[in-house]
Amino acid sequence: MLVNGFNERTATSLSVSGGVATVTLPSGHGFEVDSVVLVSGATPSALNGEKRVLTTAATTITFSAAGVSDGAATGTILVRYAPLGWTKAFSAATGAVYRSSDVTSTQMFLSVTDSEGSSNAQVSGFESATGLGTGSGVFAASGVRWGRSANTPFILVGDSKTFYLLIQHVNSGNLASGVVFGFGDFVSFSTLDPYRCFIAGQTTTNLTTPSVGGSGNEGTLELSNSSTAYGTLQAPRSRSGVGGAVALIKALESYNGSTSIVVSGGTTNPGGTAFATYPAPANQGLILSRVILAEGGGPRGYLRGFYHTPQNAHASFNQMDRVQGQGQFAGRKLMALKCGSPAGTTSQGVVFVDITGPWES
Repeated sequence: MLVNGFNERTATSLSVSGGVATVTLPSGHGFEVDSVVLVSGATPSALNGEKRVLTTAATTITFSAAGVSDGAATGTILVRYAPLGWTKAFSAATGAVYRSSDVTSTQMFLSVTDSEGSSNAQVSGFESATGLGTGSGVFAASGVRWGRSANTPFILVGDSKTFYLLIQHVNSGNLASGVVFGFGDFVSFSTLDPYRCFIAGQTTTNLTTPSVGGSGNEGTLELSNSSTAYGTLQAPRSRSGVGGAVALIKALESYNGSTSIVVSGGTTNPGGTAFATYPAPANQGLILSRVILAEGGGPRGYLRGFYHTPQNAHASFNQMDRVQGQGQFAGRKLMALKCGSPAGTTSQGVVFVDITGPWES
């Protein structure tokens, strides 16, 4: 997903009509509306490259082909989910090391070691990597865990600088629930912050039914806390650039009614009881807040394209529901990620990720 893309399919046809391209694929193609696919092998060449999926059906997907003349394309046409623009710096039998290829990013290294059984992988960050789990400027030195299972659905949303990974461990309709991990750059409030990178996970070794607020679970991104830094959410250095890895605090930008750890969109929330109602009575709306990362008594920046809500909205959304933005989010679409299961049996919260981008604006 980071380097090569995945789910490659061979199209049986591709045709353009009225500025929309329709790709015919085998049944069960697996592509999602709003996702970005990489098309190759088509003539005319304007049909190749990264394309956002507009609609899907059992055997077709469509994307915009503005400026392309009507008619059938030729060639051996391949379609796959587009890679995020990362590289695999090192590879070994038990894992690999990844790095953004975007020169405007911090280009920190992510080491992923798949050596702890079926329930999790161990991850850590490096300023400079020399191999799997080795290098200098390590953050999350003892390793944090990301859940994994061949039978567990996952959702990955990202770009060339940052990605978020939800591992779903409850699959019962509206109660679908998961844990949100992440790695990559955040937006710093400082114009000079070359270490504006985070890694977020857990230390718990069995992640099949993680518990919210339990020991070692507080670094995951569906949770926020306005007063405590956790070792499972770290940056490579402080904003001053001096010293080694630092733990970060997560807090909603404008709603900090609670100083205990809470789940976004849950029954207890950072806005307190005054903000709990969803939809908001005044405008029937959804309130979103950037997730601030702080250290040493002061805000440092915020997560890119990732939002919490102080409202109790978890029961009002299904996994991957889309929300059309209004106001400051006009022209953007957000995806709901159901999260925060307290005992692996029911959904407790919901976060939202901007799937339109770009994330810096």
